[in-house]
Amino acid sequence: ISAMSEDQHGNLYVIHRPTDTNVDPVVVLDSKGHFIRSFGKGLFTIPHGIRVDPSGDVWTIDAHTSVVYKFTPEGKQLLKVDVGNVPDPKRPFCGATDITFAKNGNFFISDGYCNARFIEYSADGKKLHEWGSKGTGLGQYHLAHDIALSADDILYVADRENGRLQ
Repeated sequence: ISAMSEDQHGNLYVIHRPTDTNVDPVVVLDSKGHFIRSFGKGLFTIPHGIRVDPSGDVWTIDAHTSVVYKFTPEGKQLLKVDVGNVPDPKRPFCGATDITFAKNGNFFISDGYCNARFIEYSADGKKLHEWGSKGTGLGQYHLAHDIALSADDILYVADRENGRLQ
């Protein structure tokens, strides 16, 4: 299991890396851990992250292809965002890592395994802007791994290998 997220009904959305390619990497469990459904077979190379947005839709991140998918809670694909600019496609972990959501519907993606950047997208998946570069200074990251937006609209980013938040 790589990550999990909870919806407003207490259901858990788990993303894992199955060894069998015929197994769905996204599994939905109720609050007691009982299986509800699964989906996503064939879409991922390295399933990495999963988040449920405020409206209940499910977002997943592939850490190899740097593709982000948006699904209904039932698993119907609504949006595919190809983050792009994967500098070393032969490296297993070289793509996007996490996602967070703004009140206006925009979303932010951390793209840190090979790129030291964060990207903001509009609600319909259009790239608005990006920031960050490799390094140890302010606004620089070694591994931009996690991202969160606070209730008062402050964006927090985790720079895992530099051991800090910005």
